[in-house]
Amino acid sequence: MSPDRKVRLFGIAATVVILGAGCAAPPQTVEIPTTAVANPPGGPTIAIVDVRDQRVFASGAYGPTYHYVSRRKSQDEELTFRTVARSHNALGEPGGEVLLPKGRTVASLIRETVTAALRRAGYRVLERDAPGWAEAAPLEVRIVRFWAWFTQGASFTFHGSVEVDAEISITGPLPPFENGETFAGRARLGTLTPTERAWVNVIAAGLDDLETNVRERIPNASG
Repeated sequence: MSPDRKVRLFGIAATVVILGAGCAAPPQTVEIPTTAVANPPGGPTIAIVDVRDQRVFASGAYGPTYHYVSRRKSQDEELTFRTVARSHNALGEPGGEVLLPKGRTVASLIRETVTAALRRAGYRVLERDAPGWAEAAPLEVRIVRFWAWFTQGASFTFHGSVEVDAEISITGPLPPFENGETFAGRARLGTLTPTERAWVNVIAAGLDDLETNVRERIPNASG
């Protein structure tokens, strides 16, 4: 093969790589693991009667830390409630949504996280319609914020990061929830690119931090 032909082929290949990197990143689906915690043998009984996703989404040109969903999908509640971040391509440019699988929502993640925190603190959290549900202390959970985002490293050094920020409020007849109590969970991990594994790891770490904050700020019922 002649040197000129090699140069032309190299140029074509480089152009394809650059164009591919510049394409908008497609939506991603991520499965976030949670740990099921068994009820303690005794202790006060609680019923989480409602977990409501009250996040406010933007569909315009806002920064990466804002809840985002495309304008075309903003009226799709099922999709919105599954959205946890915005995907990025190889150049760090934002693209489609990062979604939980169908049948999973941010509310279900938060319910499982709060349930685990309460059970570890000695409270019996009943499933809906379980014996004693009607007599259990009712708690309501509101999701104010739950979002992960990617920050590109400066000057293409590739030392970027993914972060997650969660904020919820819990209201109920037990301390410290009587007047509504706010709890937060945060995490940050370094990464070259926002891969599926990076999203999973940082969101799981943020949920762990949220669980710890709930558990440490409520009275321990296990004695």
